[in-house]
Formats: sequence, C-alpha cells, structure tokens
Amino acid sequence: VLRRVSALPGAKSAAISAALPLSFTRVTPVLPEGAPAVPLAQRPFIDIEAISPQWFDTMRVPLLAGRLFTDADNGQSPKVVIVNQTCARRFWPGQNPIGKTFIVGRGPMASQVVGVAADIRNHGLADDAQPQLWLPFKQLPWTEMNLLVRTAVPPLQTASAVRAQISAVDPDQPVTAIQSVDDLMDAGHAQPHFTMVLLAVFSITALALA
Repeated sequence: VLRRVSALPGAKSAAISAALPLSFTRVTPVLPEGAPAVPLAQRPFIDIEAISPQWFDTMRVPLLAGRLFTDADNGQSPKVVIVNQTCARRFWPGQNPIGKTFIVGRGPMASQVVGVAADIRNHGLADDAQPQLWLPFKQLPWTEMNLLVRTAVPPLQTASAVRAQISAVDPDQPVTAIQSVDDLMDAGHAQPHFTMVLLAVFSITALALA
C-alpha cells in the first residue's frame, strides 16, 4: 500500500503509524539503561508508537541525531527505538543517548536507541511534549493503523485514489475517518474552547444560584 500510494500523482510521501498527530494510543513501562532494575509496576510509563520508516519524512519531524528506521529493522533484526528530545533529557541528561538501551514493556530483550527526533505535542496543542519512543512497525505490529499521506495538492483530492490503491491490495480492508491535518488541528482547538465555554456556563449558573 505504501509503495502504491507514494507513487500516486500529487503524493509526495506516505507512512503508517499507530496514532494520528496530536494523539497517542499506548503507553508502556520502560527500564532505561543506568536505572535501578525495579519491578515492572514501578517503572516510568511513556508514550510508544509503531511507525513505518517514512513516518519522520512524511510528518516533517526532524531527526536531530543518529539514524532513521529502515526496512532492515524487522522482526528478525536487533530491536531499535528512536526517542524524542524530552525522553533523552529525562533519562540521560548531559549524555549522548545514541547506543543507550531500554527494556520496553515486559522485555526481556533490550532495544537500542538509534536516533533522537524533535519533540512533538501528541497530547494536544496546549500541552508540553512528553517522553516518547518510536518503534519500527515490523518490530511492533499493530492491529489498527493510520495511513498518512503528504500531498502536493489539496489532500482530500487524493482520497479516492488512495482508497482505490488500498482496495487493489485488499478489497476487504475497511478505510474509515479520512481527514486532513487541518481537520485534526481544528479538533485540537475545539476541545479547549468547548471546555472554556462549559466552565463559563457553570460559573454563570453558580453565580445565579448564589
């Protein structure tokens, strides 16, 4: 699907991810290199996301150190992760995180840090970036994925062509919730606005009752 969609007229790149921008779907306990070997329940929980190698280019998230994933990072190769700046600063302040290791989840095999990427705000536009790990999709298969396509034309113009390429690979594969990043951004702005309106209504009601 990625090869087919990337070759479409108007498409610049394509990737898959477990989460959409401005959202996160899963957290996991981690044991970073150098930390005491505490039980699983006492380890810090951080955001984790499975992606294809093209994700950073498609999302325009800069790589600050190390390397990106490749197709060679698969289920048979050594486990690798890319961390964000906040993650690197939290667990290895003042150190080079490249080559450091994490035990992710229940392990037992450690995953090696091969790259450091810029922070992104997956918890919402109003929240600071949180520590995050990215893993290759081939090393962390997910049952439900998002297809992300960067286009040189208005994005929704390519929706039918993208759907056709998915159907050509698997006619039974459902495709749902097609939207642009602008739609996601609008939704991110709408929730805080709704909360503020709701708080204002409750304040006015409380004042009237008083």
